[in-house]
This record gives sequence, C-alpha cells and structure tokens, in this order.
Amino acid sequence: MSWFVRGEILPSMARTSVPRARRAVATRARTRATACLKTGGAESMAGIAEPLSCWARVARLELVGHGESEAPQALEPYAMDACARQIAEAARALGFTRPHLLGYSMGGRAALAAALASPESFAGLVLVGATAGIADPVARAERIAADCALADSIEQGGLERFVDAWMAQPLFASQ
Repeated sequence: MSWFVRGEILPSMARTSVPRARRAVATRARTRATACLKTGGAESMAGIAEPLSCWARVARLELVGHGESEAPQALEPYAMDACARQIAEAARALGFTRPHLLGYSMGGRAALAAALASPESFAGLVLVGATAGIADPVARAERIAADCALADSIEQGGLERFVDAWMAQPLFASQ
C-alpha cells in the first residue's frame, strides 16, 4: 500500500526517494519534524506547512484513498488502525524521529490514532476539527446513518456534484 507525501515548495528543498511513496519532496533537515495531515489533497495544508518549515522539516501526507495516493477497492486500508500505521510508516520512511503531527478533520483523527497506537513515536499533536469519535451510542448511530446516506448520494449523483454542494456551504463561501 502506498501513501503520498507532498513536500514544501521552498528554495531549500531536496527531492528524496521514499519507499512505498510515489514521490516525496521535503525541506532540508532540521532538528524537528512535523507531518501535516488532512484527508483530501494535502495541498490544502500549504498555508500552514510553509510557515512551519522555518521551524521544522515538514511533510504533508495524503493517506491511502486521498489526494494522489493509491485508492484500493479493499476496505481494510481505510480503517483507522491502517491509517495510523500509514502515518507511522511515512514518518519512519522520511527519517522523522518523533515528529509532531498536525491534523485537520479526519487527518486529525488519524494523527490521534497514530499517537495512541505508538505514543513513543510522536512528540506531540495539534488537532483541528477532530475528536476521538462520538461517545454517545445513539448519536454515533445517527452519524453513521447520515454518513451512509451521504455516501449513497455521492455514488448516485457523482463526486463533482457533491464537491460543488460541499463548497457552496457558508463555511467555505469566503475561501
């Protein structure tokens, strides 16, 4: 299984070959390392990653099934424990020693899962719009039903229609 690393476009960058990744571009080595995680395309983390690159070596990771990473038909690679393993594998392959993880939304949940699975492997977490999940069983069941309905809608109406509707929400109107 491959994940995809999108590095920063800075004068100090160096291309490196990373096992199991199609491409990796990372800034020159610094004493700290940070991995930025967001499902979808990691390019959306550029505004955060570039300023961080003054402080740390930064890699923006795209988990399996997101952005330019592989999108296998099997469901197992998409499980949260598999996402946690992908993050740990990427950190090791990039030569990161105890990186800080910054994650948004599902990327935050995946970062949390990685840190819980291997706390000694990560120095810290910054989570934005992420939780460990819905504790209340009724609310969790309602969310699962809503997510299934959304998945059905995407399959029937297509991804483009979904993205257009999603981006039309007031939250994204100013972006």
